[in-house]
Amino acid sequence: GLTASDASGNGAVVVGTTPAEYFYWTAETGVVLVGGTAPGGGVGGQAKISDDGSRMVGTALDPATGLQAMSVYEFETGTWTSLGGIGSSSGGETSSAWGISGDGSTAGGLGWITPGNAHAIRSTDLAPPEDLGSTVKGRSSRANDCDEDGSVVVGWQDAPSGTRQGAIWVDGVQSILTSTAGGVLGEAGDCSADGTW
Repeated sequence: GLTASDASGNGAVVVGTTPAEYFYWTAETGVVLVGGTAPGGGVGGQAKISDDGSRMVGTALDPATGLQAMSVYEFETGTWTSLGGIGSSSGGETSSAWGISGDGSTAGGLGWITPGNAHAIRSTDLAPPEDLGSTVKGRSSRANDCDEDGSVVVGWQDAPSGTRQGAIWVDGVQSILTSTAGGVLGEAGDCSADGTW
């Protein structure tokens, strides 16, 4: 029932989810359950960890709103910090976390703008999320991960047909990823530390 989804830069800390919550693993501690809300049943997100192993992102209940939200887990304090949403919710979720920058400063994910439409979001230094928008009216987008400092975000943008297209945001400006032949690529899941690849 354990699904690992990321590891720290040196591989010493592995993070992921059980069917109910998030966990981390080290050779010294084994599996340690840390709460949060595992994906499924209308809740999205995945565990991702900073290179130095100090922060993990995931989705957790925001006690202030009673909604699931993109959140950051601090290993030093053992606490979750909710980052909130961008104005709406769908089901019981206002936002969900999907990625974190290598330096741990920036979280990326999805924030609901209406109950059926969501945008890619980015939060820096635990601030409320920034709406990265959608370049197709009425369609959704999502941030899946970030480069080392969070200036480059990768993910997807729905096409007018609803098909997911690979997307990249550089300093908040979106471009659709294409092949050298000009074909649209599928969703982007990660990028290099310098944001080049």
